[in-house]
Amino acid sequence: MYGRILIAGLLLAAMAGCATVESGRPISEGAIASMVEGQTTEQAARAALGKPQSETTQAGGEKVLVYVHTVGRSNGFTANAQTQTLGLVFDANGVLQRKTVQAIDSRSR
Repeated sequence: MYGRILIAGLLLAAMAGCATVESGRPISEGAIASMVEGQTTEQAARAALGKPQSETTQAGGEKVLVYVHTVGRSNGFTANAQTQTLGLVFDANGVLQRKTVQAIDSRSR
Protein backbone atom coordinates (compact mmCIF):
# COMPACT_ATOMS: atom_id res chain seq x y z
CA MET A 1 0.00 0.00 0.00
CA TYR A 2 2.69 2.47 1.01
CA GLY A 3 4.71 1.45 -2.05
CA ARG A 4 1.88 2.46 -4.38
CA ILE A 5 1.50 5.81 -2.62
CA LEU A 6 5.24 6.39 -2.90
CA ILE A 7 5.25 5.54 -6.61
CA ALA A 8 2.23 7.77 -7.22
CA GLY A 9 3.95 10.60 -5.34
CA LEU A 10 7.13 10.20 -7.35
CA LEU A 11 5.18 10.22 -10.62
CA LEU A 12 3.33 13.37 -9.59
CA ALA A 13 6.59 15.05 -8.61
CA ALA A 14 8.18 14.14 -11.95
CA MET A 15 5.16 15.38 -13.89
CA ALA A 16 5.13 18.64 -11.93
CA GLY A 17 8.63 19.28 -13.30
CA CYS A 18 7.39 19.28 -16.91
CA ALA A 19 7.69 22.67 -18.56
CA THR A 20 7.85 24.28 -21.97
CA VAL A 21 9.28 27.76 -22.43
CA GLU A 22 9.20 29.67 -25.71
CA SER A 23 10.95 32.92 -26.59
CA GLY A 24 10.64 34.96 -29.77
CA ARG A 25 8.43 34.31 -32.78
CA PRO A 26 8.82 31.24 -35.01
CA ILE A 27 10.89 31.93 -38.15
CA SER A 28 9.36 30.07 -41.09
CA GLU A 29 11.43 28.55 -43.88
CA GLY A 30 9.32 30.54 -46.34
CA ALA A 31 10.19 33.81 -44.63
CA ILE A 32 13.88 32.91 -44.67
CA ALA A 33 13.72 32.00 -48.38
CA SER A 34 11.99 35.31 -49.16
CA MET A 35 15.00 37.25 -47.82
CA VAL A 36 16.94 37.69 -51.08
CA GLU A 37 20.38 39.30 -50.89
CA GLY A 38 20.62 42.40 -53.07
CA GLN A 39 16.81 42.69 -53.36
CA THR A 40 14.95 42.53 -50.05
CA THR A 41 14.54 45.85 -48.26
CA GLU A 42 14.69 46.35 -44.52
CA GLN A 43 11.06 47.47 -44.62
CA ALA A 44 10.01 44.23 -46.38
CA ALA A 45 11.99 42.15 -43.88
CA ARG A 46 10.32 43.87 -40.93
CA ALA A 47 6.89 43.39 -42.53
CA ALA A 48 7.57 39.65 -42.98
CA LEU A 49 9.34 38.94 -39.68
CA GLY A 50 8.15 41.60 -37.24
CA LYS A 51 10.27 43.31 -34.62
CA PRO A 52 13.79 41.84 -34.28
CA GLN A 53 15.23 40.72 -30.94
CA SER A 54 18.19 43.00 -31.53
CA GLU A 55 19.08 45.79 -33.92
CA THR A 56 22.45 47.46 -34.39
CA THR A 57 23.53 50.28 -36.68
CA GLN A 58 27.21 50.19 -37.69
CA ALA A 59 29.40 53.27 -38.21
CA GLY A 60 29.16 52.96 -42.01
CA GLY A 61 25.36 52.95 -41.91
CA GLU A 62 24.94 49.18 -42.15
CA LYS A 63 22.09 47.85 -40.03
CA VAL A 64 22.04 44.38 -38.47
CA LEU A 65 18.73 42.79 -37.47
CA VAL A 66 18.73 39.56 -35.45
CA TYR A 67 15.71 37.30 -35.00
CA VAL A 68 15.81 34.45 -32.48
CA HIS A 69 13.24 31.76 -31.69
CA THR A 70 13.87 29.32 -28.85
CA VAL A 71 11.73 26.49 -27.50
CA GLY A 72 12.91 24.75 -24.33
CA ARG A 73 11.35 21.69 -22.75
CA SER A 74 12.06 19.90 -19.50
CA ASN A 75 10.43 16.89 -17.91
CA GLY A 76 12.21 17.14 -14.58
CA PHE A 77 14.88 14.63 -15.61
CA THR A 78 16.10 15.86 -19.00
CA ALA A 79 15.94 19.12 -20.88
CA ASN A 80 16.29 20.13 -24.51
CA ALA A 81 16.17 23.38 -26.42
CA GLN A 82 15.90 24.23 -30.07
CA THR A 83 17.12 27.69 -31.10
CA GLN A 84 16.87 29.21 -34.56
CA THR A 85 18.66 32.47 -35.33
CA LEU A 86 18.35 34.63 -38.44
CA GLY A 87 20.80 37.51 -38.92
CA LEU A 88 20.19 40.11 -41.63
CA VAL A 89 22.69 42.79 -42.68
CA PHE A 90 21.38 45.77 -44.67
CA ASP A 91 23.47 48.45 -46.36
CA ALA A 92 23.01 52.16 -45.69
CA ASN A 93 20.30 52.21 -48.39
CA GLY A 94 18.28 49.51 -46.58
CA VAL A 95 18.97 46.67 -49.03
CA LEU A 96 19.82 43.19 -47.72
CA GLN A 97 23.50 42.35 -48.22
CA ARG A 98 23.91 39.16 -46.14
CA LYS A 99 21.79 36.70 -44.24
CA THR A 100 22.86 33.97 -41.86
CA VAL A 101 20.74 31.18 -40.48
CA GLN A 102 21.72 28.99 -37.56
CA ALA A 103 19.80 26.17 -35.89
CA ILE A 104 21.00 24.63 -32.62
CA ASP A 105 19.49 21.61 -30.90
CA SER A 106 20.85 21.05 -27.39
CA ARG A 107 20.02 18.33 -24.89
CA SER A 108 21.01 17.68 -21.30
CA ARG A 109 20.46 14.81 -18.91
